[in-house]
Amino acid sequence: MSEVLHLAQAQSNRGPQGRKKDFPDAERLVKRFVAQELTLSFVPDSKQRLWRTVMRRDYQLTRDRVQLQNRLKSLLEETHTKLSSLVWDLLGLSARRMLQALANGQTNPTSLAALADKKLRATQTQLCDALSACTELNPVYRQLLKMVLEELQFLEQEILKLLREIVRLSGWCAMLNIKKILLPVDFPNASLRVVHQAATLAHHFHSEIVMLHAVTAQSHAAGVPENGPELADWDMLAEITEGAQKNLDQSLGPVAIRRMLLKGDPAQAIVQTAQVEQADLIMMPSHGYTFNQFLLGSVTAKVLHGTECPVWTGAHMEESPVQEFAIRNVLCAVDFGSRSHKTVSWAAQMAAEFGARLTLAHVTASAELWGPGGSHVNPKWKQALVSDASQHLAELQRDMGTKADVLIGSGDVPKVLCQAAKQTKADLLVTGCYPYGGNLRTHGYAIICAVPIPVLSV
Repeated sequence: MSEVLHLAQAQSNRGPQGRKKDFPDAERLVKRFVAQELTLSFVPDSKQRLWRTVMRRDYQLTRDRVQLQNRLKSLLEETHTKLSSLVWDLLGLSARRMLQALANGQTNPTSLAALADKKLRATQTQLCDALSACTELNPVYRQLLKMVLEELQFLEQEILKLLREIVRLSGWCAMLNIKKILLPVDFPNASLRVVHQAATLAHHFHSEIVMLHAVTAQSHAAGVPENGPELADWDMLAEITEGAQKNLDQSLGPVAIRRMLLKGDPAQAIVQTAQVEQADLIMMPSHGYTFNQFLLGSVTAKVLHGTECPVWTGAHMEESPVQEFAIRNVLCAVDFGSRSHKTVSWAAQMAAEFGARLTLAHVTASAELWGPGGSHVNPKWKQALVSDASQHLAELQRDMGTKADVLIGSGDVPKVLCQAAKQTKADLLVTGCYPYGGNLRTHGYAIICAVPIPVLSV
């Protein structure tokens, strides 16, 4: 009782009218609490209160930024500057360059329009026409515009600082809470390699392994009971452990393992079990002896698409013999998408947990051009792509507070990552899984098939 805070609603502890007395009120409060007559309010723990405070501040800063954007739009309309009719985002790079030059004293519409990005749909003539009123801009409006841009810069710096705190909080929560591993298995040939890898992680993180088998028509041919008492009494755990002991050097005895048998579609069973059991990690091979030799793109693809739980998988787990699994080198594929921070966080903490070397890899667009006489590489284009990627990786590492080796390639994403895995002697590849798009999501299945190491999609 001394360690638990209970907050009762005042109406549920209402006493008789009269003078208030502390001791009788406290006695009545305790008696009603023991009798469960009080209406208790929810009291979040310290961790949840911290998250509420941080996210509330994030909402406030985002709201202030939107309000500032509306003020900027109103100010431009008052000065008869029609930039918002041609530029969708007034806070984008093109618009900001033009507005910053305007605030610094530039009044020539042609010079301002030249600052726009070439990818902008609006033509130079249209931009010059929209900025024609800048030639007679009152200095007061210029000063107000400068104040708005300075305030915007300050807000963005505050948002960036808060984002780093959010990444730090979410990052520490991501890896330190691998308490339950969902391990789908098949019969009669369970993937001993992935069982061994799951046991290694379970030993390290003191996790519980939930072994799941989806009973299908093909499972019955392998000796899995169909239904009834036989299915309930069937000792799947004993069969897996017995088969694993013959091939593994490490004993699975100290690992907490719980078995589950379900009927129906394997992919749906995995996704639903991960949700119900609140699994922190799903570990499964992509093909071979998993769920009736389904190829990658069926069960594994459905699981990657249908769950937010990180998935540990690989397409070559059955090709190499089972041996001692260790993580000495971690390769992290980064595409600068919305999940880049989370991906780097998982990779950095996985490397820190096992004392491994971390390498960040990014694959740019191909700089190879095809034309008369064959193909050739545009050196200026390639240098620009590599320079831009290097800058983004440096900013990402600064935000995350990580120090890792950097590897930048170009061309076919799966092929480049496969070469990077061999070059760095990586034992694990960490990528971001985008259920609704993203560069790595487009190549996600090909990456799993190409690289010869396990792939952790977060």
